Amino acid sequence: MDIGLLNCKGKYFRWDDDAVKLLLLFLIVRKDAVRHLGSNRGNIKPKLWSEASDVLLNSGHHYSPRQCSVKWNNIKAKFKDDMVKSCNNPIQVRYKTEIEEILGRSHYYSGINKYRRWDDGAIKLLFLFL
Repeated sequence: MDIGLLNCKGKYFRWDDDAVKLLLLFLIVRKDAVRHLGSNRGNIKPKLWSEASDVLLNSGHHYSPRQCSVKWNNIKAKFKDDMVKSCNNPIQVRYKTEIEEILGRSHYYSGINKYRRWDDGAIKLLFLFL
């Protein structure tokens, strides 16, 4: 389990692997919006994280839009840190293919496309919640 924001009791929220994977799947489908988060044109941030929270809620995971945003920022920071530490050595970086697909940066790390494609069933399931 991963740790996120503090809850009202001062304890960290815990993210289970299924919730993290679903968040990443959602972000892969919405990668164009994710890539524009820095610009904040058209109020992208609140809408994206609200939709992410709704998708998770519909699958039984209770995380607020803010928690989804913080989790994504933590995943990105850990990814960048792990990539710097690896110095192109073949260490295992958690969720590497998913993050690279979302950010569109796999060409910085490798000349070979190693994306793991999501099957049609998983994508159809995700769109049921959008």
